[in-house]
Amino acid sequence: MKIKIAHTADIHIGFKEKKQNRNFELKQHELKNTFFKILDTCKNQNIDFLLISGDLFNDVNISYIDLNEIKTAISECEFNVIISPGNHDPFTTDSPYNSKWPANVFIFSKNTIDFFEFKEKNVRIYGAAFNDLYEKENILNSEINIDENFINICSLHADLIQNSQNAQSIYRPITCADIERSKMDYLALGHIHKRTSILKVGHTFYSYCGCPEGMGFDELGEKGFYIGEISKNYCDLKFQKICERTYEKVLIDISEISSDIELKNFIIKKIHEKYQDNYEKNYYSITLTGLCDKDFFVDITKLEFSLKDILFFVKIKDETVPSIDLEKLKYQNDIKSTFIKKIMCSINNTANLKKKSLLEKALKIGLMSFEKEVLYNED
Repeated sequence: MKIKIAHTADIHIGFKEKKQNRNFELKQHELKNTFFKILDTCKNQNIDFLLISGDLFNDVNISYIDLNEIKTAISECEFNVIISPGNHDPFTTDSPYNSKWPANVFIFSKNTIDFFEFKEKNVRIYGAAFNDLYEKENILNSEINIDENFINICSLHADLIQNSQNAQSIYRPITCADIERSKMDYLALGHIHKRTSILKVGHTFYSYCGCPEGMGFDELGEKGFYIGEISKNYCDLKFQKICERTYEKVLIDISEISSDIELKNFIIKKIHEKYQDNYEKNYYSITLTGLCDKDFFVDITKLEFSLKDILFFVKIKDETVPSIDLEKLKYQNDIKSTFIKKIMCSINNTANLKKKSLLEKALKIGLMSFEKEVLYNED
Protein backbone atom coordinates (compact mmCIF):
# COMPACT_ATOMS: atom_id res chain seq x y z
CA MET A 1 0.00 0.00 0.00
CA LYS A 2 1.26 3.46 -0.92
CA ILE A 3 0.24 6.78 0.55
CA LYS A 4 0.64 10.22 -0.98
CA ILE A 5 2.23 12.92 1.15
CA ALA A 6 3.54 16.46 0.86
CA HIS A 7 6.37 17.77 3.00
CA THR A 8 6.94 21.46 3.74
CA ALA A 9 8.52 23.55 6.50
CA ASP A 10 9.93 26.98 7.38
CA ILE A 11 7.21 29.09 5.79
CA HIS A 12 7.52 31.79 8.48
CA ILE A 13 4.11 33.43 8.12
CA GLY A 14 4.15 36.62 10.16
CA PHE A 15 7.76 37.29 9.12
CA LYS A 16 8.86 40.77 10.20
CA GLU A 17 12.00 42.38 8.86
CA LYS A 18 14.18 44.28 11.33
CA LYS A 19 14.26 47.18 8.92
CA GLN A 20 11.15 47.68 6.83
CA ASN A 21 11.45 48.54 3.14
CA ARG A 22 9.11 48.99 0.22
CA ASN A 23 8.71 45.21 -0.16
CA PHE A 24 7.77 44.54 3.47
CA GLU A 25 3.98 44.30 3.08
CA LEU A 26 4.33 42.35 -0.15
CA LYS A 27 6.60 39.78 1.51
CA GLN A 28 4.02 39.30 4.26
CA HIS A 29 1.36 38.62 1.66
CA GLU A 30 3.55 36.34 -0.43
CA LEU A 31 4.47 34.05 2.47
CA LYS A 32 0.84 33.46 3.33
CA ASN A 33 -0.16 33.14 -0.32
CA THR A 34 2.59 30.56 -0.85
CA PHE A 35 1.11 28.41 1.89
CA PHE A 36 -2.31 28.63 0.26
CA LYS A 37 -0.73 27.57 -3.06
CA ILE A 38 0.79 24.55 -1.30
CA LEU A 39 -2.67 23.60 -0.02
CA ASP A 40 -4.16 24.01 -3.51
CA THR A 41 -1.44 21.82 -5.05
CA CYS A 42 -2.08 19.16 -2.41
CA LYS A 43 -5.81 19.27 -3.20
CA ASN A 44 -5.20 18.93 -6.93
CA GLN A 45 -2.87 15.96 -6.43
CA ASN A 46 -5.15 14.21 -3.91
CA ILE A 47 -2.60 13.73 -1.16
CA ASP A 48 -3.35 11.89 2.08
CA PHE A 49 -1.12 13.87 4.46
CA LEU A 50 0.60 17.25 4.53
CA LEU A 51 3.57 17.28 6.91
CA ILE A 52 4.63 20.71 8.22
CA SER A 53 8.00 20.20 9.91
CA GLY A 54 8.11 23.38 11.97
CA ASP A 55 8.08 27.16 11.59
CA LEU A 56 4.77 27.53 9.82
CA PHE A 57 4.73 30.82 11.74
CA ASN A 58 7.66 33.14 12.33
CA ASP A 59 6.76 33.56 16.01
CA VAL A 60 3.89 32.95 18.42
CA ASN A 61 2.50 36.45 17.95
CA ILE A 62 0.56 35.72 14.77
CA SER A 63 -2.34 38.06 14.01
CA TYR A 64 -5.88 36.81 14.55
CA ILE A 65 -6.77 37.57 10.92
CA ASP A 66 -3.84 35.55 9.53
CA LEU A 67 -4.45 32.67 11.93
CA ASN A 68 -8.15 32.53 11.09
CA GLU A 69 -7.44 32.58 7.34
CA ILE A 70 -4.99 29.70 7.71
CA LYS A 71 -7.36 27.61 9.80
CA THR A 72 -10.21 28.23 7.34
CA ALA A 73 -8.05 27.27 4.34
CA ILE A 74 -6.94 24.02 6.02
CA SER A 75 -10.51 23.16 7.05
CA GLU A 76 -11.48 23.16 3.37
CA CYS A 77 -8.94 20.39 2.63
CA GLU A 78 -9.86 16.70 2.61
CA PHE A 79 -6.37 15.54 3.62
CA ASN A 80 -4.87 15.51 7.12
CA VAL A 81 -2.32 18.13 8.19
CA ILE A 82 0.35 17.15 10.74
CA ILE A 83 2.32 19.97 12.38
CA SER A 84 5.58 19.67 14.35
CA PRO A 85 6.13 23.12 15.92
CA GLY A 86 9.65 24.52 15.49
CA ASN A 87 11.93 26.99 17.24
CA HIS A 88 10.16 30.03 15.75
CA ASP A 89 6.66 28.79 16.57
CA PRO A 90 7.05 26.55 19.64
CA PHE A 91 4.06 24.96 21.34
CA THR A 92 3.63 27.14 24.44
CA THR A 93 0.69 28.41 26.47
CA ASP A 94 0.41 31.50 24.25
CA SER A 95 1.09 29.61 21.01
CA PRO A 96 -1.39 29.82 18.12
CA TYR A 97 -1.29 26.02 18.23
CA ASN A 98 -2.76 26.08 21.73
CA SER A 99 -6.20 26.91 20.33
CA LYS A 100 -9.00 25.19 18.45
CA TRP A 101 -7.99 23.89 15.02
CA PRO A 102 -9.96 22.07 12.31
CA ALA A 103 -10.58 18.35 12.84
CA ASN A 104 -8.12 17.41 10.09
CA VAL A 105 -5.19 19.07 11.88
CA PHE A 106 -2.93 17.09 14.23
CA ILE A 107 -0.34 19.04 16.23
CA PHE A 108 2.47 17.59 18.33
CA SER A 109 2.58 19.39 21.67
CA LYS A 110 5.43 17.72 23.62
CA ASN A 111 9.19 17.77 23.16
CA THR A 112 9.33 13.96 23.21
CA ILE A 113 8.56 11.56 20.37
CA ASP A 114 4.88 10.69 20.03
CA PHE A 115 2.67 9.52 17.16
CA PHE A 116 -0.73 9.85 15.54
CA GLU A 117 -2.23 6.66 14.12
CA PHE A 118 -4.37 6.53 10.97
CA LYS A 119 -5.58 2.94 10.73
CA GLU A 120 -7.56 3.45 7.52
CA LYS A 121 -4.29 4.34 5.75
CA ASN A 122 -2.15 1.92 7.80
CA VAL A 123 0.07 4.85 8.82
CA ARG A 124 1.65 6.13 11.99
CA ILE A 125 3.11 9.61 11.88
CA TYR A 126 5.64 10.36 14.62
CA GLY A 127 6.95 13.72 15.72
CA ALA A 128 7.61 16.19 18.50
CA ALA A 129 7.32 19.91 19.22
CA PHE A 130 9.66 22.61 20.34
CA ASN A 131 8.35 23.88 23.67
CA ASP A 132 10.80 26.78 23.77
CA LEU A 133 13.01 28.78 21.43
CA TYR A 134 15.78 26.24 22.02
CA GLU A 135 15.79 22.46 22.41
CA LYS A 136 19.29 21.15 23.17
CA GLU A 137 18.34 17.51 23.75
CA ASN A 138 18.63 14.84 21.08
CA ILE A 139 15.26 13.05 21.18
CA LEU A 140 16.25 10.45 18.56
CA ASN A 141 19.26 9.08 20.44
CA SER A 142 17.39 6.02 21.68
CA GLU A 143 15.44 3.34 19.85
CA ILE A 144 11.78 4.04 19.02
CA ASN A 145 9.47 1.08 19.51
CA ILE A 146 7.79 1.17 16.09
CA ASP A 147 5.30 -1.32 14.66
CA GLU A 148 6.65 -2.59 11.31
CA ASN A 149 3.10 -3.44 10.19
CA PHE A 150 2.51 0.31 9.69
CA ILE A 151 4.05 2.77 7.27
CA ASN A 152 6.07 4.79 9.78
CA ILE A 153 6.79 8.45 9.05
CA CYS A 154 8.36 11.05 11.31
CA SER A 155 8.08 14.84 11.01
CA LEU A 156 10.68 16.73 13.01
CA HIS A 157 12.17 20.21 13.31
CA ALA A 158 15.81 19.42 13.97
CA ASP A 159 19.45 20.20 13.20
CA LEU A 160 21.30 17.33 11.51
CA ILE A 161 24.91 17.33 12.72
CA GLN A 162 27.93 15.21 11.83
CA ASN A 163 28.35 13.33 15.10
CA SER A 164 27.04 13.42 18.65
CA GLN A 165 30.51 13.95 20.16
CA ASN A 166 30.70 17.46 18.70
CA ALA A 167 27.05 18.41 19.08
CA GLN A 168 26.83 22.15 19.63
CA SER A 169 23.39 22.86 18.20
CA ILE A 170 20.67 24.38 20.36
CA TYR A 171 18.03 23.45 17.77
CA ARG A 172 17.45 19.76 18.56
CA PRO A 173 20.63 18.07 17.28
CA ILE A 174 20.32 14.66 15.60
CA THR A 175 22.78 12.52 13.65
CA CYS A 176 22.60 10.13 10.70
CA ALA A 177 23.10 7.29 13.16
CA ASP A 178 19.95 8.45 14.99
CA ILE A 179 18.02 8.50 11.71
CA GLU A 180 19.15 4.97 10.87
CA ARG A 181 18.28 3.75 14.37
CA SER A 182 14.75 5.19 14.08
CA LYS A 183 13.82 2.69 11.31
CA MET A 184 11.29 5.17 9.94
CA ASP A 185 10.19 4.80 6.35
CA TYR A 186 10.59 8.54 5.88
CA LEU A 187 11.89 11.35 8.11
CA ALA A 188 10.56 14.80 7.10
CA LEU A 189 12.96 17.42 8.43
CA GLY A 190 12.57 21.14 8.91
CA HIS A 191 14.81 23.98 10.18
CA ILE A 192 17.48 24.11 7.45
CA HIS A 193 16.24 26.43 4.69
CA LYS A 194 18.35 24.82 1.96
CA ARG A 195 16.68 21.83 0.35
CA THR A 196 18.51 18.48 0.22
CA SER A 197 17.85 15.67 -2.20
CA ILE A 198 15.95 12.62 -0.93
CA LEU A 199 18.63 10.82 1.08
CA LYS A 200 18.74 7.40 2.69
CA VAL A 201 20.58 5.85 5.62
CA GLY A 202 19.85 2.26 6.60
CA HIS A 203 16.13 1.63 6.17
CA THR A 204 15.15 5.30 6.35
CA PHE A 205 14.65 7.87 3.59
CA TYR A 206 14.97 11.48 4.78
CA SER A 207 15.27 15.06 3.54
CA TYR A 208 15.09 18.73 4.34
CA CYS A 209 12.47 20.18 2.01
CA GLY A 210 13.88 23.71 2.46
CA CYS A 211 11.82 26.86 2.73
CA PRO A 212 9.12 27.50 0.09
CA GLU A 213 10.01 31.21 -0.17
CA GLY A 214 13.49 32.71 0.06
CA MET A 215 14.03 35.40 2.69
CA GLY A 216 17.21 37.02 1.42
CA PHE A 217 20.33 36.72 -0.70
CA ASP A 218 21.59 33.87 1.48
CA GLU A 219 18.66 31.77 0.18
CA LEU A 220 19.10 31.73 -3.58
CA GLY A 221 17.22 30.04 -6.38
CA GLU A 222 13.98 28.11 -6.72
CA LYS A 223 12.08 27.18 -3.56
CA GLY A 224 9.22 24.78 -3.01
CA PHE A 225 8.28 21.54 -1.26
CA TYR A 226 8.28 17.75 -1.74
CA ILE A 227 5.27 15.76 -2.88
CA GLY A 228 4.83 12.13 -3.88
CA GLU A 229 4.34 8.57 -2.65
CA ILE A 230 5.68 6.68 0.37
CA SER A 231 5.45 3.02 1.32
CA LYS A 232 7.52 0.39 3.10
CA ASN A 233 11.07 0.62 1.70
CA TYR A 234 9.78 2.99 -0.99
CA CYS A 235 10.00 6.75 -1.43
CA ASP A 236 9.13 8.66 -4.59
CA LEU A 237 9.02 12.33 -3.61
CA LYS A 238 9.54 15.05 -6.22
CA PHE A 239 10.43 18.71 -5.77
CA GLN A 240 7.58 21.08 -6.61
CA LYS A 241 8.52 24.72 -7.20
CA ILE A 242 6.06 27.04 -5.49
CA CYS A 243 7.84 30.34 -4.79
CA GLU A 244 6.46 33.59 -6.16
CA ARG A 245 9.93 34.99 -6.92
CA THR A 246 13.55 34.05 -6.28
CA TYR A 247 16.66 35.72 -4.87
CA GLU A 248 19.54 35.72 -7.33
CA LYS A 249 23.19 36.86 -7.27
CA VAL A 250 24.57 37.77 -10.69
CA LEU A 251 28.06 38.66 -11.94
CA ILE A 252 28.10 40.77 -15.10
CA ASP A 253 31.27 41.74 -16.95
CA ILE A 254 30.79 45.23 -18.42
CA SER A 255 34.26 45.65 -19.94
CA GLU A 256 32.85 46.72 -23.33
CA ILE A 257 30.35 49.24 -21.92
CA SER A 258 30.96 52.99 -22.18
CA SER A 259 27.63 54.75 -21.46
CA ASP A 260 24.80 54.68 -18.92
CA ILE A 261 22.05 53.71 -21.35
CA GLU A 262 24.23 50.99 -22.86
CA LEU A 263 24.92 49.67 -19.37
CA LYS A 264 21.24 49.51 -18.42
CA ASN A 265 20.29 47.68 -21.65
CA PHE A 266 23.22 45.28 -21.30
CA ILE A 267 22.21 44.31 -17.75
CA ILE A 268 18.59 43.68 -18.79
CA LYS A 269 19.77 41.58 -21.73
CA LYS A 270 22.01 39.42 -19.52
CA ILE A 271 19.33 38.96 -16.85
CA HIS A 272 16.74 38.04 -19.48
CA GLU A 273 19.08 35.53 -21.15
CA LYS A 274 19.83 33.79 -17.85
CA TYR A 275 16.40 33.76 -16.18
CA GLN A 276 14.09 33.73 -19.22
CA ASP A 277 10.33 34.09 -18.56
CA ASN A 278 9.24 36.21 -15.60
CA TYR A 279 12.85 37.39 -15.12
CA GLU A 280 11.54 40.79 -14.04
CA LYS A 281 9.84 39.35 -10.91
CA ASN A 282 12.95 38.33 -8.95
CA TYR A 283 15.22 39.94 -6.37
CA TYR A 284 18.66 40.62 -7.89
CA SER A 285 22.01 41.40 -6.32
CA ILE A 286 24.17 42.34 -9.30
CA THR A 287 27.94 42.67 -9.11
CA LEU A 288 29.54 44.52 -12.00
CA THR A 289 33.02 43.34 -12.97
CA GLY A 290 35.54 43.91 -15.73
CA LEU A 291 38.00 46.50 -17.03
CA CYS A 292 36.25 49.76 -17.85
CA ASP A 293 37.43 52.94 -19.51
CA LYS A 294 39.05 55.09 -16.83
CA ASP A 295 36.67 57.94 -17.72
CA PHE A 296 33.47 55.86 -17.46
CA PHE A 297 32.03 55.73 -13.95
CA VAL A 298 29.03 53.69 -12.79
CA ASP A 299 26.50 55.85 -10.98
CA ILE A 300 25.01 53.14 -8.75
CA THR A 301 22.10 55.22 -7.43
CA LYS A 302 21.05 56.31 -10.92
CA LEU A 303 21.48 52.79 -12.34
CA GLU A 304 19.43 51.12 -9.59
CA PHE A 305 16.66 53.69 -10.04
CA SER A 306 16.50 53.12 -13.81
CA LEU A 307 16.49 49.32 -13.46
CA LYS A 308 13.63 49.37 -10.95
CA ASP A 309 11.33 50.38 -13.81
CA ILE A 310 11.86 46.86 -15.17
CA LEU A 311 13.15 44.62 -12.37
CA PHE A 312 11.13 44.09 -9.18
CA PHE A 313 14.15 44.57 -6.89
CA VAL A 314 17.79 45.24 -7.66
CA LYS A 315 20.90 46.29 -5.79
CA ILE A 316 24.18 46.98 -7.54
CA LYS A 317 27.76 46.48 -6.42
CA ASP A 318 30.51 47.97 -8.58
CA GLU A 319 33.69 45.90 -8.63
CA THR A 320 34.95 47.09 -12.01
CA VAL A 321 38.58 48.16 -12.40
CA PRO A 322 39.68 51.18 -14.47
CA SER A 323 41.57 50.21 -17.61
CA ILE A 324 44.87 52.10 -17.57
CA ASP A 325 47.36 52.35 -20.46
CA LEU A 326 50.62 53.07 -18.64
CA GLU A 327 52.51 53.61 -21.89
CA LYS A 328 50.32 56.62 -22.72
CA LEU A 329 50.89 58.04 -19.23
CA LYS A 330 54.66 57.58 -19.28
CA TYR A 331 55.44 61.06 -20.55
CA GLN A 332 52.54 62.92 -18.83
CA ASN A 333 53.28 64.77 -15.59
CA ASP A 334 50.00 66.43 -14.61
CA ILE A 335 48.43 65.71 -11.20
CA LYS A 336 45.98 63.11 -12.53
CA SER A 337 48.67 61.16 -14.41
CA THR A 338 51.03 61.26 -11.44
CA PHE A 339 48.27 59.93 -9.16
CA ILE A 340 47.48 57.08 -11.57
CA LYS A 341 51.12 56.05 -12.02
CA LYS A 342 51.83 55.99 -8.28
CA ILE A 343 48.77 53.96 -7.33
CA MET A 344 49.24 51.58 -10.30
CA CYS A 345 52.78 50.98 -9.10
CA SER A 346 51.43 50.04 -5.66
CA ILE A 347 48.84 47.72 -7.22
CA ASN A 348 51.41 45.95 -9.38
CA ASN A 349 53.82 45.51 -6.46
CA THR A 350 51.45 43.91 -3.96
CA ALA A 351 50.64 40.20 -3.72
CA ASN A 352 48.03 40.77 -1.01
CA LEU A 353 44.65 40.36 -2.73
CA LYS A 354 42.76 42.31 -0.07
CA LYS A 355 45.21 45.21 -0.27
CA LYS A 356 45.11 45.07 -4.07
CA SER A 357 41.32 45.31 -4.04
CA LEU A 358 41.45 48.34 -1.73
CA LEU A 359 44.02 50.02 -3.96
CA GLU A 360 41.88 49.40 -7.04
CA LYS A 361 38.93 50.94 -5.24
CA ALA A 362 41.09 53.91 -4.23
CA LEU A 363 42.15 54.31 -7.87
CA LYS A 364 38.54 54.33 -9.03
CA ILE A 365 37.45 56.85 -6.39
CA GLY A 366 40.47 58.99 -7.11
CA LEU A 367 39.70 59.07 -10.84
CA MET A 368 36.08 59.94 -10.08
CA SER A 369 37.19 62.84 -7.91
CA PHE A 370 39.01 64.35 -10.89
CA GLU A 371 35.80 64.28 -12.93
CA LYS A 372 32.95 64.86 -10.48
CA GLU A 373 31.95 65.09 -6.86
CA VAL A 374 32.33 61.77 -5.02
CA LEU A 375 29.31 60.86 -2.94
CA TYR A 376 29.62 59.27 0.50
CA ASN A 377 28.19 55.93 -0.68
CA GLU A 378 30.67 55.53 -3.55
CA ASP A 379 33.53 54.37 -1.34
